[in-house]
Amino acid sequence: MAKSFEQIQYLSFDFKRSRMSIALQLFLGLLISYCCYQTLNIWLFLSALLFASIAYIIFLKLPFAQHFEHLDQQDWTLKYAEQEQPARVQIEKILDHQLYILIYFSEKKQRPLLVWQDQVSALQWKSLKTWAKLQ
Repeated sequence: MAKSFEQIQYLSFDFKRSRMSIALQLFLGLLISYCCYQTLNIWLFLSALLFASIAYIIFLKLPFAQHFEHLDQQDWTLKYAEQEQPARVQIEKILDHQLYILIYFSEKKQRPLLVWQDQVSALQWKSLKTWAKLQ
């Protein structure tokens, strides 16, 4: 039986950069910086701030997931930005943390996929939440 267009869209997810995650990371970075400023002398604080800034810039340059689609049974494809071929993965478990969903894969070399609520459309978010409940 052929899949209908709605079923195909239900199992296909297109991601964009998350503003929520960037805002949360910046807020936590500022909070940690303030605590370091209060407890460390100025030179240690400045070196810690420099190190944190470099680490954040490196983190932002990591490729992010662009597309995630169901193939068959347990098989899914996952395509990262700046990657030519999508990877074939199998989901081990899905954790729903309300603001974001964390997807673990059975391949140990594949890092977990973190999907924030603002990365996908409302319909896709509901679909991911349903998958998380079914797992």
